[in-house]
Amino acid sequence: MRKKHEKYGISLFVVITILFSATIVSAQNKNDFIGTWNYEAPYAPYGYEKGKILMSFDKDNELIGEVEFQDGYKIKMKDIEIKENKLIFGINIDYEYIKTEVSVKEKKMKGIVNSPNGKIELTANKN
Repeated sequence: MRKKHEKYGISLFVVITILFSATIVSAQNKNDFIGTWNYEAPYAPYGYEKGKILMSFDKDNELIGEVEFQDGYKIKMKDIEIKENKLIFGINIDYEYIKTEVSVKEKKMKGIVNSPNGKIELTANKN
């Protein structure tokens, strides 16, 4: 009987270790996106082709962010998530929902903005 309990104890330990490790990896991935990013989207409409992506944590340690355009106008990000090491978010511009998906490598961000006019490449560098 004791061996049966030992098996469950070891199995439980392994499961807890895996879950804890997954949480640490997730937190590290979130931290990769935090900060101020200077972005360029050269084929975006005038006024939207350069600006900043501002990422931080709220009081509950959840990702929050804004996109700041060249003229200083800011729009809050919506539906922020990290999937497969990619940051995915949306913003509303002129009554249109614009979805963006970017990946980060070191201090560079690269991805696609899905606009009503088609896909637009976006690159950004972290300050």
